[in-house]
Amino acid sequence: METGHSALYALLDLRNRQPDQAGRDRVDEQIRERFGARRAILIGDMSGFSKRTKAHGILHFLSVIRRMHGLLQPVLERHGQLTKWEADNLYASFDHPSIALTATVELHQVCRAHNLQRAPEEHIVMSFGIGWGDVLDLDGHDYYGDEVNLASKLGEDIASRGQTLLTAAAVADAEVPGGHFLEQHSVRISGLELPYFSLEVIR
Repeated sequence: METGHSALYALLDLRNRQPDQAGRDRVDEQIRERFGARRAILIGDMSGFSKRTKAHGILHFLSVIRRMHGLLQPVLERHGQLTKWEADNLYASFDHPSIALTATVELHQVCRAHNLQRAPEEHIVMSFGIGWGDVLDLDGHDYYGDEVNLASKLGEDIASRGQTLLTAAAVADAEVPGGHFLEQHSVRISGLELPYFSLEVIR
């Protein structure tokens, strides 16, 4: 059996060859049966790429990225499934948004512990976005879906240094870790109002 991207591409090619909507609907059902899953998606971004690369060079930043991989991968694999690394971004999936939230708390903790022993230019500070819902799961190698797109937007574009942001769908089913609370926000993107929530520490 074909796996992952190749199987999806074959089905999409078949869909494109259909002469009518009924045919496309039949292929859509095949795609959902083959790849449909309900997952919590975590997308993370390491802060400071442009500034640190300009100040210290790309090799320094690549070394920090590599250290980030070794630091965070055990946490991700303990709680869920690491999907892939892309430069200073990470992609992971979990069975439930509560598990994803627990993982992000631990990820921030290990980053803070690491930073206590390092100079500022060596610090690893992450921002995360979490989505939850029906996705296309390409055998754990990649994910597609609206909540994946929202998690990417939250983690890479909207979250500040050290923040974890969640979609409304993730918050609806998530249990907040002890010592934390959720704060609601919204942002306007492409003419649409996007509600989201930040995970905050009780002080």
